[in-house]
Amino acid sequence: MGGHGGLNILPQKSWNVYGRENRLKVARDEAKFEEESKIKRERHIQCFLNLSQQAEHQVIDAVPATSLHVHQEATQQLSEEKQECAGTHAVQPVLPETQLCTQSNKGQMLKHINFWHEDELKMAHPEVQAEKQMERKRRGNKDTQTSDAKFDEQFKLGHQMGSQPWYSRKASSPPPPEARLPDIGQGIALTAGTDLLLTDAAVKQHSRHKHRKSRKKSRHEKESKVKSVSELRAERQVREQAERSRQDRLLQAHKGSARPR
Repeated sequence: MGGHGGLNILPQKSWNVYGRENRLKVARDEAKFEEESKIKRERHIQCFLNLSQQAEHQVIDAVPATSLHVHQEATQQLSEEKQECAGTHAVQPVLPETQLCTQSNKGQMLKHINFWHEDELKMAHPEVQAEKQMERKRRGNKDTQTSDAKFDEQFKLGHQMGSQPWYSRKASSPPPPEARLPDIGQGIALTAGTDLLLTDAAVKQHSRHKHRKSRKKSRHEKESKVKSVSELRAERQVREQAERSRQDRLLQAHKGSARPR
């Protein structure tokens, strides 16, 4: 049982990376990172717009003043000639193109460029918003939930109260007699209508052959044991004979040295 009554306490361990506290910490870190990324994107877009405005002003300021003065004098002279030709019809002086561009740019207001406009429209769909609202109500407080709804269900009150533990469940019913394997000696039928692969006679013949083989093996082991004992006996006799002859030689040498001269 593991010393804790068979309870699943793994999610309660602080070192479990899939635990509730660790998952909530990861979710908070991801939300914080997403917020910082959003602020950084907006800052980059604003910097891009400021740079574009500065570039436009620099282009306008880069036009030489002398060329503007010459252009204005030429346009005024042209307008005077037209007035003399037309008589009473007065012609307004033509403004330079650079001034026209600056006036048109001043009249237009710069707008914020939103690169995620289509995604925001999809997310703002009423059906999608209704589903998200129902999901939030079902899951409860967002500060105590993770990105996995099934994982959060384990920590709710009364989770799996209706289900029975494994030790109180009924055992699976035994298979019907037709599905059971036949006993040893009755044979196994692969398909209906075919002959039995193992019959009583075949089982008996197999057992007799096995017994004969084991008896032959035991006889061979006995013969090898007898043969080894006889060899050991012969070796012992040879050693005794050699020891006896050595002893006789020592006695004869001792007797010869003990005789008086």
